[in-house]
Amino acid sequence: MPSVGVVTDDRVSGSPGQVKQHCAGHAGAVPAAGAVHQDRAVGTGDRAEKIRTYNYGERRVTDHRTKLTVHNLDQVLEGELDELTASLQSDEKRRGLEAQAAA
Repeated sequence: MPSVGVVTDDRVSGSPGQVKQHCAGHAGAVPAAGAVHQDRAVGTGDRAEKIRTYNYGERRVTDHRTKLTVHNLDQVLEGELDELTASLQSDEKRRGLEAQAAA
């Protein structure tokens, strides 16, 4: 079985146990009002574009949009996404400032 489960768009790949474990951490999750807009601002949404990689063997999560890697997989699967969302917010702010400077 593969030791890595990958989330691409809204799909999860990996062993059935990995998929079940990943999905359990998101039960009842409701996206924020600006979530769709933020996803479009951060990435292209291509089917082949990776959003996040979950490496169970190394207990590692990598967010490919912001190039952030954390080694707290258990906490991420339990819903503790503060570090990942802070990275996305920081990247969105940086992009906005760059766009203002270019205008």
